[in-house]
Amino acid sequence: MNEGDRIERMAGCPTPLWQALKNDFPEIEFSMRFVPGEVQLTSVDGNVFNANACYVEEQFLQAFTFSMIKGDPTEALVEPMSAVLSQSTAERLFGNEDPIGKSYNIDGSLIKITGIMEDMPKNSHLRYDLVISVKTIEKLGGEEIFTRWGDNWVRLYVLLIPGHDISDFRSKIQYKLKEYFYEETLNELDARPVRDIHLYANLRNDYAVRGNIRNVYILTAIAFFILLMAGVNFTNLSVAHSSVRSKEVALRKINGGSRGLLLTQFLGESILTAFISLFLGFVIFESILPLFNRITAQELDFLYLQNFHLFLLIIALGILLGLLSGIYPAILISRFSPISIFRTQTTSGSRNPLLRKLLISIQFFISAALIIGTIGAARQTYYMKNKDLGYNPQNVIRIPLGDTSMSRINTFREEILRNPSVLDATVHDYQVCLSTNWTRVAWEGAQEGEFIRINVNYTDHHYLNTYEMRLVEGEGFTKARLGSDNEGDQVILNRAAVERIGYTDPIGKKILYYGDYKQSGGGLQPTIVGVVEDYHFLSVRNTITPIMLRLYNQTMVGWGLSVRMDPKDIPGTVISIHEKFNEFYPDQAFDYLFIDEYHAQMYTVEDQMARIVFTLAVIAILIACLGVYGLVAFTTSKRTKEIGIRKVMGARFTSITRLFAREFMILLLAANIIAWPVVYYLVKNWLQSFPYKVGFSIYPYLIALILTIIFTLLSMIYHTLKSSRLNTAASLRYE
Repeated sequence: MNEGDRIERMAGCPTPLWQALKNDFPEIEFSMRFVPGEVQLTSVDGNVFNANACYVEEQFLQAFTFSMIKGDPTEALVEPMSAVLSQSTAERLFGNEDPIGKSYNIDGSLIKITGIMEDMPKNSHLRYDLVISVKTIEKLGGEEIFTRWGDNWVRLYVLLIPGHDISDFRSKIQYKLKEYFYEETLNELDARPVRDIHLYANLRNDYAVRGNIRNVYILTAIAFFILLMAGVNFTNLSVAHSSVRSKEVALRKINGGSRGLLLTQFLGESILTAFISLFLGFVIFESILPLFNRITAQELDFLYLQNFHLFLLIIALGILLGLLSGIYPAILISRFSPISIFRTQTTSGSRNPLLRKLLISIQFFISAALIIGTIGAARQTYYMKNKDLGYNPQNVIRIPLGDTSMSRINTFREEILRNPSVLDATVHDYQVCLSTNWTRVAWEGAQEGEFIRINVNYTDHHYLNTYEMRLVEGEGFTKARLGSDNEGDQVILNRAAVERIGYTDPIGKKILYYGDYKQSGGGLQPTIVGVVEDYHFLSVRNTITPIMLRLYNQTMVGWGLSVRMDPKDIPGTVISIHEKFNEFYPDQAFDYLFIDEYHAQMYTVEDQMARIVFTLAVIAILIACLGVYGLVAFTTSKRTKEIGIRKVMGARFTSITRLFAREFMILLLAANIIAWPVVYYLVKNWLQSFPYKVGFSIYPYLIALILTIIFTLLSMIYHTLKSSRLNTAASLRYE
């Protein structure tokens, strides 16, 4: 969608598009409307609960080949007012009874149950409890409801006849709206294969259960670096340990062992080590998978038989890792000369530490990079969750009410306000942090054809006060205007809307538009009565755009009530509100959410990502420390006599520790200095995807340096202390 100076990708399509595409493209087998929603149901034991419902085309169950337990998928949704339940929903509603053919009251309408299907699999991008014939919407709302090309609230699935290329189809439909909507439109159509939705559907306000391919790339990169560190450790320690095996190599060569045979032996040992690691890896994976699923709020499972190719790929990667990690040590060890070994008892591997230094530096580089990246992700997540939103979400609950008359809601509001712990309450449609509906508006003084897209939310005159928003111009929705001739014809704009329109004195000006989700037709001309400071009516991932708060007309219906409570006794206040709710709405479930908690949940993906990266960073640091620990152990064992001589000469533990630490500290500092600009570039690019982002700070880089120093020193101290505490005579006799 490209209009009103805003460009964005969305899943909603014009309502008549499904039929137009079916008529114009013979390669389409099924063109199917899909309208997600939420309904209230009552279980067999009397409990009221919310369920995910989807209004779908009659061919939907055939196109997606869902497993039907009862009913005919070709006939179940042909008639309006018919529905198919998931197995678990059918059991909740009817227990052990057979529901087929029975009618059930759903949101005030009797719907006939025509089928039962298996519950949706966990790896589906669709999640719903029942599907209802989309013709039900036409029957209840009128056939004209699917005839307006300016509406964009219907999702659309298309099944192509086998043999047709989706790329060709995408190019054919791209400019189709010029034919049906209007010639000058810049809006375009696109199609995406269903299997690509989960990771590639970068759409706002989509119903799909989505992942993020960028996060997959990040985690894959981290996994690669962890494997790289493990391989580096193996190579480094094998090279360092080569001098220990020099006599073994010499004896094998003297007894006729060829270099090729020795090479095969040492590579075989490396591959065997990799296989043992793979086995242990799978054991650990299966053991910690439940914990990992709790951390990430996922339901992951390897499903070995279904992912057999992936399983083979992992085995192949294990073999490759064993080969790459072991090939250099194997070549190095197999080329030792027996004469030089017995003469000098040293090897080129022990004499030339350049490779080991390089490999250690790589480990320090990766560790520092992961620490900085982890802190960067955590800082951005914290920033989004704690950024000034332009309203106060603390101690506020929102109670959804469905379509309920304003007079009834206002009476309910007045009753709960009798409780002194209820500070204020307001009626409004969309959540304060999830106001997704929009319309096209013009204004007094606009040029011919000039308009902007603006979000719309209906509220009462308590909205700003309840959410502690700041009115910067005008009087806003005053109670004195209620019941007047122009009741409902008043709007409050945010700063972004006023700036986009270009008004310097907006109060009293008219907004001109055709209609919104509550009123349509006749040309609406509400008056601007106030300007509110910009607030985040969507998540902080989105730039603040124009929004219009429109005052309810008392003949309208409201969708929900937000209540601000005294923090001293929130549980008791909620119980009191619940009791009043049951008096006014005995046929509805008392459902509520805390706005601050809901706002925090909007950044669950970032939270999960930060936790995962932190865990992987800890693993990477542990691997790096194990490498340093092993090298220090080897180095101290080779220099035990030197330590004894130094002790005889009066050296203390601190000076001996400094001796071993100096080399590692230089490598560590060099690795950190190299890592800083690289990670800065990567983190900066990652932050570009956020319109509101945390600023630069030197602290993550300093923390990475300090932590790597601490971990390295701790991994060194044990062996250094052990060697320095040996009896001097024993040290001198050690070799």
